[in-house]
Amino acid sequence: MPKQLPPKFSFKESLEFVDEIVEKVGRSATEVGKIAKTLGYVASNSGTFPAKIAAARQFGLIANEGRGVVNITDLYKRLHIGDSIEKDKNEAILNPKEYPALMERYGNKNLPELSTISAFVENTYDIKHSDAKKIANAFVESMADFTDVSEQDTSEIKGKSVEKESDDELQKTISKEKRVQTVKDTDEKFLDMLGFQIRISVSPEATKENYELIGPVIKAQIIDLINQNENKNNEPTQKDNTLKE
Repeated sequence: MPKQLPPKFSFKESLEFVDEIVEKVGRSATEVGKIAKTLGYVASNSGTFPAKIAAARQFGLIANEGRGVVNITDLYKRLHIGDSIEKDKNEAILNPKEYPALMERYGNKNLPELSTISAFVENTYDIKHSDAKKIANAFVESMADFTDVSEQDTSEIKGKSVEKESDDELQKTISKEKRVQTVKDTDEKFLDMLGFQIRISVSPEATKENYELIGPVIKAQIIDLINQNENKNNEPTQKDNTLKE
């Protein structure tokens, strides 16, 4: 079975497409062919309609009801009237099963050139360059609508991307990632997970942009400490150095 391709249309384009369906067709379950004709397409398999319907499904904005019928989802409704629209938007953008892997590869900030992502998609899915470019462009545009990953629970991404991990192991991972405590009566946070104990505090001058600059420095310092720890563990003891007579 061929791999399912990532969406060729962005989250925003897909949301606007479903908005158009609701405006011109209604909110009830409707046959795909009727939707296509109402929106001005010759048939449900003509023009960009199949790709738009597929993208809307992948983002979880519409769902199949069987026999060629689709309906809007609760997620779509929450994106318009919900109390946590940003969270629901992130959920929709993470719905395409290929997106978490792309996000882990490229992140959602400081993305590489579009041609780099396009080349990766083209090679991974063995598709035409023009289709790969559309997919890459849709991914980049969707990431522009995604809330900074540092501001949300990272287990949301990892929980979708680690498909082979058992439920028990996944729960352990999530529990470890949530071991962040606020130090009482201060603005500090204490991180204790996976063998690291890190105390974090920031001044009023701290910004996300500055974090991008110091991130590599922090990583280098941590690696240096790990290397020092490993060297200590590998140092021979006095007993080991004592020659037997």
